Amino acid sequence: MTNIDVRLAAPVAGPPTLADLLVHTTGGPKPGPGQVLVRNHWIALGAVQRTLMARGVLAAKSLGEVVGTGDLVTHTGPWSTHVVADPAALRPAGGTPDAATAARLLGSAPVALAALRAAGLRAGETVLVTGAAGGLGSAAGAVARALGAGRVAGTTGSAWKVPLLTAGLGFDAAAGHASLAEAVERLGPADVVVDTLGRVEELVAAVAPGTRIALCGALSQQLGGAADPRLDLTAVIFKRLTLVGATPGADPGEELPAGLTLPYTVIEGLTEAPRALLDLFAGRHTGTVLVRVQGGADADR
Repeated sequence: MTNIDVRLAAPVAGPPTLADLLVHTTGGPKPGPGQVLVRNHWIALGAVQRTLMARGVLAAKSLGEVVGTGDLVTHTGPWSTHVVADPAALRPAGGTPDAATAARLLGSAPVALAALRAAGLRAGETVLVTGAAGGLGSAAGAVARALGAGRVAGTTGSAWKVPLLTAGLGFDAAAGHASLAEAVERLGPADVVVDTLGRVEELVAAVAPGTRIALCGALSQQLGGAADPRLDLTAVIFKRLTLVGATPGADPGEELPAGLTLPYTVIEGLTEAPRALLDLFAGRHTGTVLVRVQGGADADR
């Protein structure tokens, strides 16, 4: 059995490059007493990996099957075609190992659901999602629609993604967010804002009185933006804003709306994962970015 894995050359202090991500081909790992071998089918890439890389960590949510039993499981671990795991670290997964299942199990829909619930979304209300073309933002749009939102608008930092939000990702309206103030004005007032950017100071200044803002991402900080946002508490008070942080519960996957369809991008082969991650950081992908671990040229190894 041949194993392919991707490792960090060293903790990444500055902007990451391909030289920071090393692809290795070795013999397959062997489980010890009480351990199992998992053959990974999918790993999910995300902006949070920029923060992990600075700490010298390269890990991802993964979907695979236990060798010998065929049981489908999810776990968090190294970028590898095979991993040795403690059974207690594995979560049983239903369904089949296709991309739609991987997007549901490995993507950010649980965070989006937690954000919308924390903000108290009611049927018929208007939702605004910042960073709407990314994995978390696109999931927030889909979940908001599934929960009965009357209108879902989104912002994006890439001009080419503005029409894509309405044509392919299910948003009713979209705008660029180089200036969040201009984007909010163009898109109109929202009852609920799901913020994935962490540019909370701009949102507080721009949104209408009474807006409920769910904070569930910090893209501007993870990808090299401002690391010290300043909150205007006077505006929060006099505009009667609600700000709430949101993280999923202990077992969020079962709570997702039935039939939820989540946007995703598929990358073929673990050897393509380093470039795919850099492309994600550069905003070249939409939806949850999934790597088919043994797809493409890797399937022949």
